[in-house]
Amino acid sequence: MRRIGCKAMLLLGSIMVLGGTAQAQYLRSSYFMEGTSARLQLNPGLQPTKGYFNMPIIGSINMSASSNVLGTSDIIDILNSGSDLYSNDKLFDRLKTDNRLNVNLNTDILSFGWYRGKGFWSFNVGLRADFGAALSKDMFSMMRTMNGFSLENIAGTNQNYSLSNQTLNMKAYAEVGLGYSRRITEKLTVGARVKVLLGLARAEMNINQFDLDLEVPNPNYASYQDYSSNGELSPSDWYGAHYNYSADGNVITTLKGGGMTFDNNGMIDDFDLDAGDLGIAGSGFGIDLGASYKVWDNLTVSASILDLGFLKWKESETTVATVTGSENVTITSENYDRYIGGDFLSFERFDFEEGSPEKVNLNSAT
Repeated sequence: MRRIGCKAMLLLGSIMVLGGTAQAQYLRSSYFMEGTSARLQLNPGLQPTKGYFNMPIIGSINMSASSNVLGTSDIIDILNSGSDLYSNDKLFDRLKTDNRLNVNLNTDILSFGWYRGKGFWSFNVGLRADFGAALSKDMFSMMRTMNGFSLENIAGTNQNYSLSNQTLNMKAYAEVGLGYSRRITEKLTVGARVKVLLGLARAEMNINQFDLDLEVPNPNYASYQDYSSNGELSPSDWYGAHYNYSADGNVITTLKGGGMTFDNNGMIDDFDLDAGDLGIAGSGFGIDLGASYKVWDNLTVSASILDLGFLKWKESETTVATVTGSENVTITSENYDRYIGGDFLSFERFDFEEGSPEKVNLNSAT
C-alpha cells in the first residue's frame, strides 16, 4: 500500500518554495522591465518593446509560493528538522490555528509574440502544476503527543483533538493561450488573454472532520526531570492504550491511464499508472485581464486579474475513496505503525473504502 505522508509533502513543498524564491523574485522584478516578455504572464495589458520568441521550456520557467505562516527561516527549520519535525519548538510556536501553503510552477513549452497593426498578439503553450496544503496547528500538537514530546505535562492523561478541513492537493494541466493588447490612448493600454486548459492529473486528500480521544501512556519514570530528558515514548509504551476516533474524509485522484485500485473488500490496494495510456483527464477555460495607465512620464500604474476560469475533470477518469465512521482501538504491536507511528495524513491511518465519483466535486478553480 502506498502512503501519502504529511511530513514528506510539507518538506517537498518547502524545498519547492526555497528553490523558487530567486525565480519568483526575478519574475516580480521583470514586471518593471519594459523589454521583457516575462511580465506578460503577470499582466496581459503590458507590451514589450518588440516581438519575441522563447526557446521551448528553457525560455520561461517560473515558480511562485505563498503561505500565511512560513517564511524563509521556517523553511530552513523544516529542512534541518528531518525526523524531528514535530518536536521543533521554534516552528511549532510560529504556527497559526490554520496554516496554508501554495506552490505554483509553470513553464512555457513554446511562446512568441508580435506586433500587428495597432495591437500586440501573443501565443503560448505551457504546463502548470499547483500544490496546496491546509493543516491546523492542532494536527501538529497531536503528532507531538504521539511522539512523546512534552511528556511531563500529559503522561497518564486522556487528550482530545478535533480537527477539520485538513487538505493536501495537487493538480497538473496544460494551457494554450492567445493574448491581445492594444493602446487605447497615448496613456491607456488594455489587454486580455484567453486560455484553453487541458487537465493532466489531480490528487486530493481531504479530512473533513477527525475527532480523537487518545490515552497517553505513563512510563512511570522515577522523577519529573526524567520525563523531560527522555523526551519520547517507545512503541511498547503505547501497547494497551486506547485510541478512539471518528472520521469523515476522502481521497480523489483523476488521471487517464491510472488511479487508485481496490481489493475484494473495497479497500485501497494500490495506485496504478500506465504511462502508455496517459492523456487528457479534464478540460476548462480561463481568462486574464490587464491594463496600464501612464500618469506622468516617470509614473505608470497598472493592474491585472489573472486565472479567472475553471477546470472540469472527467468522471470516467476519477477514482474516489471515502471514510466515514468511528472506531475504538487498543494499540498493539500489530497496529502501532498504523495509528501512532505513521504520518497523520496517510492511507493506512483510515479505513478508506471505494467511493463514487458522482458524489465529489469535479471542478477546480484555476
